[in-house]
Parts: sequence; structure tokens; C-alpha cells
Amino acid sequence: MTDLKLATVLVLSLSGIMLIPLMRRLARLTPDASFKDLTAGQRVHLLLCLVISQLCWWTAIVIGFINAEF
Repeated sequence: MTDLKLATVLVLSLSGIMLIPLMRRLARLTPDASFKDLTAGQRVHLLLCLVISQLCWWTAIVIGFINAEF
């Protein structure tokens, strides 16, 4: 279980690194830009990283609770 938790933290870290180029592009947008103003690729990239992040965080949290119980 601990190995799986470590793997999810690694994937989470790599996902964050993969967001750096996108965040630089997003920083150049105007402050009133919305999600619709992004290109399709940027939207997919953002949503994919969001899903990966949530899966990794929740997996790590659940494993932490399971390990704390046993």
C-alpha cells in the first residue's frame, strides 16, 4: 500500500511539472479570459491534469487512512 501511495505522489508531482508550460501560456491571457477562450488542446491538458491530480490526492488520502487503521 505504501508503494502505491508513493507512486501516486510521484505521478502527482510529474503532473504538476507538466502544467508549468500551460501555466506560462495562461499567464499571458487577459484577466477577463474565460475557459472558452482557451484552445481545445489547452482545455484538454488542463482537465486531464485536474483529473490526474484528484485521483492521486484521493488515492493517497485513502491509503493514508487505511494504513492508520491497521
